[in-house]
Amino acid sequence: MQVTCLEMEKARRGVERAAALVRIQDIDSRLAAIDREREAILLKLAASGALDPSSVPESSPSSSPSAAGGFRIQY
Repeated sequence: MQVTCLEMEKARRGVERAAALVRIQDIDSRLAAIDREREAILLKLAASGALDPSSVPESSPSSSPSAAGGFRIQY
């Protein structure tokens, strides 16, 4: 009986893990899309003269809020 319960739990955890991996992939692709949209907007502003091109920061994985000290949201 205990072995059966462990096997059922293992199967449930496998399904949970697969769902979590899909969610992580969705989040990663959305983060990449956000970076692309941000770059396009900044380039458009720089091209129109509304923004100094030298003030446009380079985008990098380390430029995320958590890596740069980030921001805090209080509820």
